[in-house]
Amino acid sequence: MAKELVLQYPDENTPGILMFLRRVALFSQVMNDPSAFTVEEIDDSYEFLLSLVVEPKRRDHAKSRLMELSSKQLGALFEGISGTVAPDPKE
Repeated sequence: MAKELVLQYPDENTPGILMFLRRVALFSQVMNDPSAFTVEEIDDSYEFLLSLVVEPKRRDHAKSRLMELSSKQLGALFEGISGTVAPDPKE
């Protein structure tokens, strides 16, 4: 199922990286302890993840596929973020 989803993360030239990092942090906290968050915060995290999906293009299909992911699949899908937010060692 996770193979049917493609996420696009910001690159070093994408504006709004601090907002992205804030949303990543909330998503991570929700994943680690969902019972500590409101339904609205969980929905915000879900909407954040949905905003990164580029395949499938149809939002209803993307939503459905996200909702069907296991915890392991979701973690694998989100591993790409760590490389996105790491600073360039040459700078």
